[in-house]
Amino acid sequence: MRLNLRELAQNSNGFTGAEIEQAAKDAIVTTFNILHSGKEGRDADALVEGLTSLNLTQAQLLASIRNITPLSVLKKEEIEELRNWSHQRARPASKSLFMQRAEMLSHAEKRAIAIHEAGHSLVMWHHFKKTPVFISIDNYKDYSAYITIDETLISTFTKRDLEKEIGTILGGMVAEDEISGNDSKTVGASHDLTRATAIARKMVVEYGFGEIIKNTSLVELQDYVLTSSKEIMDDIQKILDNAKAETEAVISRNKETLMKLVEKFVKDILMNSDGLNKFFNENPLS
Repeated sequence: MRLNLRELAQNSNGFTGAEIEQAAKDAIVTTFNILHSGKEGRDADALVEGLTSLNLTQAQLLASIRNITPLSVLKKEEIEELRNWSHQRARPASKSLFMQRAEMLSHAEKRAIAIHEAGHSLVMWHHFKKTPVFISIDNYKDYSAYITIDETLISTFTKRDLEKEIGTILGGMVAEDEISGNDSKTVGASHDLTRATAIARKMVVEYGFGEIIKNTSLVELQDYVLTSSKEIMDDIQKILDNAKAETEAVISRNKETLMKLVEKFVKDILMNSDGLNKFFNENPLS
């Protein structure tokens, strides 16, 4: 019987190889039991011989798949946490997974992701002369892939460090605006804006890095009544506006290089830090 592999693949999305193997084994056992239930032990040789020619149906395989809850569901939070942790610390062992996921995207979707990730990468190189461990255009990357400063140095962040970090996070959104226009902003851009706003808020409320609220930690004062919420919002907005303006200037000056990187992302699907370093060394930013 001819199987619908696309339907089986869709129903086993997120399964490990071992889980798919177990589903197939379960389907074999179930089919075998149904066909030979009630037969006596003396027919054992015939049963074993029949097992080698067992014909599984689409319905039986789907039923076995749907009876399994994969680890990607059972341990979803832990897996996401591990993936986020790995953004700066690990490279993919194989390109095939990224290629497979990218094949499911249209050219327009791949190009939109490439523009976004290229914007991040270009601004990161401009500010820090560093690149992410790897970039793939099968989906949008978590903002943490573009934070270069080691976690152990978190207590030595300067105001300028944080301004650069915000600029790097906004790089994807600004690149989308520059190339595709404001109406073509993606969900990835909205996520970045949320994170950038959170950093700007910390700069004002916790670190005293605002222009109106400066040299004072409102967290330590434990009294937001003393300060107008408008003053806090004005400081946060000014930090974001300044970072965005600087990022827009970087992207605008280097639009030709940005477009080269976008086309390379679309073609290669996956680039590691060595490839990105080579690209920027061969295409210096202005």
